[in-house]
Amino acid sequence: MDTALIRFPPRRLGDGDDLAAARAVEAGVYAAHLLEHSRAPDPRLEQVVRAGEEAALALWAIGLRIAWSRACAIATLRRLPADDLFQDACVALAEAIRRFDHARGVRFTTFAFQAIQHCLLSAGRHRPLSATPTRRDREAAAQLRAELERDAASSIRSAARRAGVNTGAAARGLTRIVDLTAVATADPAAARSFELAEEGTDFLELLAPEHRQVLELRHGLRGGGTRTLVQVAVALHISSSTAARWEAAAIAAARQILDADRTAAPP
Repeated sequence: MDTALIRFPPRRLGDGDDLAAARAVEAGVYAAHLLEHSRAPDPRLEQVVRAGEEAALALWAIGLRIAWSRACAIATLRRLPADDLFQDACVALAEAIRRFDHARGVRFTTFAFQAIQHCLLSAGRHRPLSATPTRRDREAAAQLRAELERDAASSIRSAARRAGVNTGAAARGLTRIVDLTAVATADPAAARSFELAEEGTDFLELLAPEHRQVLELRHGLRGGGTRTLVQVAVALHISSSTAARWEAAAIAAARQILDADRTAAPP
């Protein structure tokens, strides 16, 4: 799967949208069951089925961003292929859509996040790559390096094929573990890039709509520059004191989400 070509739908869940979507999905499943055992078509039931399918697609579009975000984060932590983890995350997302119970008072984004996170962290077949290359890995890397020196314009895959070595083994043999702290110290631009990588805003999708809006406006997270609390209050048609309360609650909620994410990460 070429995940570089993925274009995520620009969809969000407004206040109560996940509840409405979950009800539509549930009704659609029930209607499909009735149609399956019905002797004649029923246009009304068919309409309910279509509405349920559309609602499921809406939840899928929302959850897809979470799936890709968690797959990338855990792939980096465990040095695993992000594509493989993303496929597992999508399976977990599909199951989350099916199992989501709107009556429990949990937002769908929170439920999907937890389901995907649990799936990726508990996947027994996923194992980190060995930090120390084996002797065979080093030999394959040496043969690949010699082949590339003979033909610098050749791709790694074709060079490995001509040298008769496994591309993965050669890649492991060429891998060197470096201290990112040292890299950041030597290159300030690299340090800032690491900071930006850690400052992802995917957690905003897990916040209540009013909390997300306050943080986006206050800190310019969606463009447009930062704003004062008074400007945020005007933009949202609320009082300054309400804007301040929302901001405090939003920061507390965001901190809880991010702290939970860090504690779930493997050492």
